[in-house]
Amino acid sequence: REDQKMNKDHILRTAMMNYALYGRDSAYLNSYDKKELLAFDPKKLAKLTKDLLKLPFNFYYYGQQSSSDTFADLLKLNRPVSKKYPKAKKYKVADTKENRVLFFPYEQKQVEIIMLRKQYPLNRDLSPYHHLFNQYFGAGLSSIVFQEIREAQALAYSAYAWISTPNFTDEAHYLQAYIGTQTDKLKEATNSLMRLMHEMPHAQEQFEASRLSAMKNIENDRKSNQEIFWFRQSFLDRGYKSDPRKGIYEKLPTIGLEDLDGFFKEHISGKAFTFLVLGRKEDIDMKLLKSLGKFQQLKPKDIFIG
Repeated sequence: REDQKMNKDHILRTAMMNYALYGRDSAYLNSYDKKELLAFDPKKLAKLTKDLLKLPFNFYYYGQQSSSDTFADLLKLNRPVSKKYPKAKKYKVADTKENRVLFFPYEQKQVEIIMLRKQYPLNRDLSPYHHLFNQYFGAGLSSIVFQEIREAQALAYSAYAWISTPNFTDEAHYLQAYIGTQTDKLKEATNSLMRLMHEMPHAQEQFEASRLSAMKNIENDRKSNQEIFWFRQSFLDRGYKSDPRKGIYEKLPTIGLEDLDGFFKEHISGKAFTFLVLGRKEDIDMKLLKSLGKFQQLKPKDIFIG
């Protein structure tokens, strides 16, 4: 944990992001502090491990033997279930209703910014648009964000934007846009990234390449061995009864540039964001940061376990 407090990627993408979404009431912070860890009784951990077999569980087998031979032995481990799973705690994520700026000082030459917003609950109908958006705006060398900010204007070391996919039906999609730049280019880089998040560029050639790339990614994404079980479980967790990639693949050729622009205008353009900013305070235009939204400078006690 002490190492994590010095790791800039962990600070920005885990600690700050969890705080931006949940505040202090998060699964990340709901853990033992240092004092509790040092006082932990190993016998208690051993008992918890044994108690796992008192909970209901499923068998999954992948191997060379027939399933009937294998499960005959495994089922001998079966025993009456005497415990129920505890109710999982749900951590509430507030909607992104206004621009906020969360700044954490860190000694580095560049400044890193993530624009983050909660989009909407799991929406399976929009999955093809998410795939296409992630290719068009994503991290590839031909993406709109990379081309506009790094190649055309030389404003960033790295830049991308993407929409996440929830793991479960009761979770939401999130939009992230990232830029890493020099501190003296902060204003221009931030303005460029914000412009891209409010007005989608129309580049037909890049759009066609993005669609082709999205389709090839699905074609080449072959599940094998143990992956089969975990992939199946992942789409069941999201409410699908079968592999969702088939429907996405069939939908992608029907989406045009104007269709993606319509999706962009409805779900991204003009929306509020939370700005996560990591960098050396003395080198950053703090007046600029405060002009982006409601400003808060974070302290270690805000984002780390004590």
